[in-house]
Amino acid sequence: MHSLGCATVARKLAHFVPGVLPDEAFLAGVFHDVGKLIFYDLVSEDYTPIANEHSRSALLDAEFGTFGITHEELGIECGEDWGLSLAVNYSIGFHHSIEEAPDFGDLVALTSLADAQARRWGLGQQATADLDDELCGLGLDLVEESSFSITEEQLETICSESLENFEEVRDICSN
Repeated sequence: MHSLGCATVARKLAHFVPGVLPDEAFLAGVFHDVGKLIFYDLVSEDYTPIANEHSRSALLDAEFGTFGITHEELGIECGEDWGLSLAVNYSIGFHHSIEEAPDFGDLVALTSLADAQARRWGLGQQATADLDDELCGLGLDLVEESSFSITEEQLETICSESLENFEEVRDICSN
């Protein structure tokens, strides 16, 4: 659910970032944490405590220390095997370390921002019934840290449209 939330926010953010295609941003959002899904599928008993006990910033170190690979590295390998575009692969592989991305920095940064905003707004994190537009006031600090010129009003629009679109996407994926 979080990946769908991230994808929904990424698509909306892309409308405000020149040169980033909304469909490519959506795809990057859907796949950004695919490495985590692989870990959960293959080594769930070992991975679940790591994912639950470590903050977002400490997770990569914990993954590497346990498995010798991070969810970003595993995800980019999968993306390459599946024939995803280089831009989407870089978004998968560098969404926690934007400054290390060798190219496609805007899409990588947008994916990272969408990931953080989806978490902050609760998209995919809690029951949709609990989501409301009051959450949309949160997150301008994250945008200000990014290189994007998105106003508070635009961010509120992105949030309210993302909340609405998330339900649509979730319903489509649930059928």
